[in-house]
Amino acid sequence: MKIFNFCLVVLCLALNACAGQNVQEANLTYVSLNKNRSMARLFFKSDVDFSKVIDEKKGQSIGSRTIQCSLTDDVNFTPGHSLQYFLEGQLSRSEGQDNIGFMYSSDLLFAMSDEENEKYRINKNINGMVLNDAFRAMIFNRKKIPCKVIVTVVYSSPYLSKIMYVPSKDLIDSFFNK
Repeated sequence: MKIFNFCLVVLCLALNACAGQNVQEANLTYVSLNKNRSMARLFFKSDVDFSKVIDEKKGQSIGSRTIQCSLTDDVNFTPGHSLQYFLEGQLSRSEGQDNIGFMYSSDLLFAMSDEENEKYRINKNINGMVLNDAFRAMIFNRKKIPCKVIVTVVYSSPYLSKIMYVPSKDLIDSFFNK
C-alpha cells in the first residue's frame, strides 16, 4: 500500500509539473551588445513577458530569470544539465513594449561548470589571463553563440525559451576590444 501511495504522489507531482506552464515558448530576437565595464550588456526582445510565465493560482512564483549562452557545441539547456563554459546574466526588463514584444537586458559574465571551476581552483598555474584567452578563443571560433532564457519557477518545472543566436563578433567587440 505504501508503494501505491508513493507512486500516486509521484504521478500527481509529475502531472502538476507538466501542466504548470501553458505559456508558449518565447521567441527571442537579438538587438545589440554594449560594453559595460568588464561585462557585455545584451539587449533582446521577447514575444513573451517573463513575469507572466507562472500560475499564481497554483502558488507558483518566479525564483530567478537568467539568460545562458553556451560557449561550446553543447546546446542542452535543460534543468540538471550543466554547461561546461558559458555566459550568464540576470534579466532586467527594459522600458517599452512594441508590436514585436518586450525588451530585456542582461549583463553577461563568463562562467563555467562546478567541475571546471574545481579544476581551475586546484590548478593554481592557470591565471586569469590564460582563462580570459581561453574564453576569447571559444567565442572567436564560432560565428554565433546560442542563448536561452531560463526562468526558475517555485513548485513547477523551469520555463525555457527558444534558442536565440548572438553574433560572436559582437561578443568579441563587447568583451575584448577597448
